Amino acid sequence: MEEIVKHSDVLSLHIPLTSETRQMVNDEYFFHFRKPFFFINTARGEIVSTASVLKAIENKKILAAGLDVLETEKFPALAQQNWYQELVASGKILLTPHVGGWTFDSYRKISEVLAQKLEELRLGH
Repeated sequence: MEEIVKHSDVLSLHIPLTSETRQMVNDEYFFHFRKPFFFINTARGEIVSTASVLKAIENKKILAAGLDVLETEKFPALAQQNWYQELVASGKILLTPHVGGWTFDSYRKISEVLAQKLEELRLGH
């Protein structure tokens, strides 16, 4: 971590959600970075404090962020978060609909499973 916080231009998270990683990326975490960087989270939303990302952008610690996941993702709960309006208004955050792990093969597999389930329903199995 010492090297990461000293030299990173981009931080991209690809870690599982565990009891150790839940809310790991917060104000304290961002404090240690020595220079402004780009932040990407395609892992799990609950690893990152969205309020901390917004604060780090405001303080120019994060140059811009790409968030494929959020700690709260579904409406109406998402719109009720105290950081929601700031998230929507930020011109420094790109939101994607939790598709960071999609590949051609994973999309094809999902489509095949769905087609199989529809066929089973049609045949009454």
